[in-house]
Amino acid sequence: MTYIRTCGLALAKACTISIRYSAVRQQGYDANNPKSTEELSVLDYQTQQYRLFPLLAAAYAITLTAAMQFIANIGKPSYSQPRSKQQWLGLETFVDVYQQRFLHLLGELERKVAAEPSIAAGIQNNSMHCYKLANAYTYLVLVTNFVEAVRSPSTLTSERLSSPEILHVLQLLCRLFALTQLDTFAGEFIESGCVFPTDMPLIRANIEELLVQIRPHAVTLVDGFNFSDHSLNSTLGRYDGNVYEALYESAQHDPLNHSSDKVALHELLRPIREEIARETASKSRL
Repeated sequence: MTYIRTCGLALAKACTISIRYSAVRQQGYDANNPKSTEELSVLDYQTQQYRLFPLLAAAYAITLTAAMQFIANIGKPSYSQPRSKQQWLGLETFVDVYQQRFLHLLGELERKVAAEPSIAAGIQNNSMHCYKLANAYTYLVLVTNFVEAVRSPSTLTSERLSSPEILHVLQLLCRLFALTQLDTFAGEFIESGCVFPTDMPLIRANIEELLVQIRPHAVTLVDGFNFSDHSLNSTLGRYDGNVYEALYESAQHDPLNHSSDKVALHELLRPIREEIARETASKSRL
């Protein structure tokens, strides 16, 4: 669990820095509001949300998994029917499809290994399939624990997820995590029979809507990790949002800015300029 917790916290730090700076950085104007004279926050762009929010959801999934114990209780695979858009937001749906994907890959590997002269040879000759199976199991654990945490907060503590407002936002993150990973590995889910090609447009539509719903809470969600500015060690991820003032101040403390020896000029720029001058002079003589 220590390794899992460390990975979760490292990802959480990266998300904190990226999301805080994206909220402060402004660029471009809102095409949906032509009369507005204020530039858009970079975090308001859908592409930026799609880059960062699934990672934020993953940070929560990994951190919560580190606080829980996974008990394997995997049922038999069932053959589902195409689901509605609303059904693809159900927490139980996620656990079911991730279980079916894992069992499908497990069955495939079992058949492949059985056809080999030995188990060792079977694993060696099907190492890519072993990797896919390990990956599927990892996401099954993360999704199952995330669902369990936001469905039954008492499994952690009586305080951390007791607020209905907090629980609602974390459920949005849970849905985003499960759906984005499903979209990434869509081929495996479709092959397992638990997802149909006609489900994919509904899944992607849900992802886009979840990005919009999570946006107002993004900065608060990273603040919830409670990292100090000292532990982040990043001017871009400052809690107070004074990014540009901090960048200017840090530049003032850089030893190179207090040195009389112009390192960049003498070691880098001057040799380049002298070489260009020699080449120009040589061409002129020709």
